[in-house]
Amino acid sequence: MDKPTWATVVGIMMILIGGCGTINNVKKINAPKAIDMASEIMNNVPPENTPDKNQDISENQDSTYQSTGREQDSVLQNRMEQDSMVTAMFEKYFGSMEKMMVFTDYYKKWIVRLGIIGTLIALLYFLAGILLTLGKPIALKLTYIALLTNLAFMIFQIIIMSMDKEGGMLSKMSVNLGSYFTIFLDLVLLVIVFAVDKSFFYRSKEIQ
Repeated sequence: MDKPTWATVVGIMMILIGGCGTINNVKKINAPKAIDMASEIMNNVPPENTPDKNQDISENQDSTYQSTGREQDSVLQNRMEQDSMVTAMFEKYFGSMEKMMVFTDYYKKWIVRLGIIGTLIALLYFLAGILLTLGKPIALKLTYIALLTNLAFMIFQIIIMSMDKEGGMLSKMSVNLGSYFTIFLDLVLLVIVFAVDKSFFYRSKEIQ
């Protein structure tokens, strides 16, 4: 009996998801170091790394007034008001971004733990995909274990991230968005595996 097409398709999808999951989880393990390095770089940036806008505007005002006269005063005033509005919007935007990008000690501790656990599950996912593609008898059971384990882990990961009350929205979204997408893929693959004809794998077991 030939290996069913669905086994190859689902197996390849699991290999791809498992491989991407392994890479992403390794990044999670290294995330605290990357965050600390980024924070150190940001702290070393001088607070005033651009010319004083007020000074430039004042100098431009003097030169403009001397060269063109009073008719340019209204234009200069509008420019100063526009610059003030842009500066206020800039500070407001990056002020909110700063709050969104808060990475707490809770996040740094758990992201490493989740990365380690996630790497192991992703490797199991990857292995199940390879065995399913090859049509091995144990592949069906391993596929169920990998899909259900990964599904439970994604839900657990979302719960852990939601408990970080002081963390920024960006730190949670970076993990939760991927978790929701993976849950969707797991459910789709589970439905497929439950619905298709699996007699090939049962007969393979009987032959062995």
